Amino acid sequence: MILVIPSLDLRNGECCQCIKGNEGTQDYYNNLSKNPEYLLMLWRKENSKSLHITDLDSFEDENNFVNANSVLYLSQMIDIPIQLYSNFNATDECDMFLSNGVYRVIVDSLFESEPKQIQDLIIKHTPSRVVFMASSKNGVVEIPGKGRIYSEEDFFEFTRSLGANRIVYDCLDENTILSQKLEDLSELSKKYNVRVTLKNSIYDSKQLLNLTNYERKGIDSVILGKALYDNNFPCQKIWREVEADLDCCSL
Repeated sequence: MILVIPSLDLRNGECCQCIKGNEGTQDYYNNLSKNPEYLLMLWRKENSKSLHITDLDSFEDENNFVNANSVLYLSQMIDIPIQLYSNFNATDECDMFLSNGVYRVIVDSLFESEPKQIQDLIIKHTPSRVVFMASSKNGVVEIPGKGRIYSEEDFFEFTRSLGANRIVYDCLDENTILSQKLEDLSELSKKYNVRVTLKNSIYDSKQLLNLTNYERKGIDSVILGKALYDNNFPCQKIWREVEADLDCCSL
């Protein structure tokens, strides 16, 4: 079964996304976004097995002290793994999060500036806990802030040489034919023995069902943001109706 991982974008300790609720419940969901611990608890109740957090402040040259503390707190109070994508300044920062409750860190430009340290980090915490982000457009992976570009194959090959066994793949092409992209990724997964987590690209239940065909071909999970917050999947409509009947929605 494909693992579906809800995504939270944090800015100053609050979630930037908000679930679209039924009439009369929006204050409830706005409150969840302002208090991410409650939002995480909701995703957990709705059977999420893992959660993805993006530290937006770190990518916007803002002080991310509040976000960092929020992530550490959230990783302690929830009983499922949290993975963190941040603009890490050094592998020591990654090590701090991994040593204090965060299950997995996702790195991009850091593997170029500190390749040996990344290898050591992987040895210390295992390849499952240190993974790599590939933001790809037109078949090219550009490293944020570096101006360095890789072909998708070169990116898989290089990160594998550092010890990677998983890549988070974010397709930035608006007109990509998903079926062809999944075939290409499954070939790269097989060639380099690297598992793939798809980021976004799935927007409805039909696409999600189709993705299950690639689970045994190396694409075993997907991070979902907007599609989940917009309730694009049938089960979510049931959950929103149930929550609308609960007293907690009457703020």
